[in-house]
Amino acid sequence: MAVAVAQDNVRVLQDLRVPNLRLIAPLYVIVEEQDNLVVASNADLDIFGYGDTEAEALQDLREVIVETYVDLSQQQHKLGPHLQAIWNYLNRVILELQLHAA
Repeated sequence: MAVAVAQDNVRVLQDLRVPNLRLIAPLYVIVEEQDNLVVASNADLDIFGYGDTEAEALQDLREVIVETYVDLSQQQHKLGPHLQAIWNYLNRVILELQLHAA
């Protein structure tokens, strides 16, 4: 059964705000207030971030996405089905850039 979400609760992440990882597809995020905290979540990745404000929650979610990407990329050869599906999704929407020192 699909869950109805108010459209004004949906945000679109266009970037992760780290120099070496670029989103090549937008990530749709649900922002909700729960127990005096703002929670930002993405159902496709099964992860969330939180904070006192929407901006803090979105930044926390960006950081969790980056940590998840790095962790799963290092463990690719031993992921179970659920984590493999998350890695496959991240690998489709994130481009890892090779940055060179000047």
